Amino acid sequence: MGNALLAIKDYDLAVQTFIALTNGDPSAAPALFSLIGRLYLQLGDIRSAQESFQAAESKAGDSSSDLCRKFQSMHKGFMDVTAGRYQDAFRHFQGVLRVEKFNGVAINNMAVCLLYTGKLTEAVQVLEELVWKDPPTHLQSATICNLCTLYELQSARANDKKLTLLRLVAKHCGDGFPAESLKLST
Repeated sequence: MGNALLAIKDYDLAVQTFIALTNGDPSAAPALFSLIGRLYLQLGDIRSAQESFQAAESKAGDSSSDLCRKFQSMHKGFMDVTAGRYQDAFRHFQGVLRVEKFNGVAINNMAVCLLYTGKLTEAVQVLEELVWKDPPTHLQSATICNLCTLYELQSARANDKKLTLLRLVAKHCGDGFPAESLKLST
């Protein structure tokens, strides 16, 4: 329900829905408050994002737990990206990987940081490694869209690379994958 509300851009009701879900399933609260914080960042509400991130971290348990450390690093990374501190953000996203080695969100954001620091080739390598290492897990729309954008920036052969991704998507995801993520030109 919350994702459907996001799709129609009813952000207030989406936040209310996600908060209601935290009451119904306390184990999901850290991830849901983190999601709410990211939504607030996209809307430009930094204060509400910080409050949501703090709620996520407090619900994640002891501050020395792996789960809490993962959320702390991720949230610091998001805040650094928002402030344009891409090198600092990159280090925080690397911190997430010390807790969860193949965290797709952290790796996707690391690639964005690499791009903004002028390291296009490294950004492509980071996302390609993620996608090809475990396609069923990491063939996510946002990751593929970012990778295709990087291909466009990197090479005149971007369409060839995108067609290779299309074959990988067809093999592992089938018809349910949003084709527009591949940014194929006709």
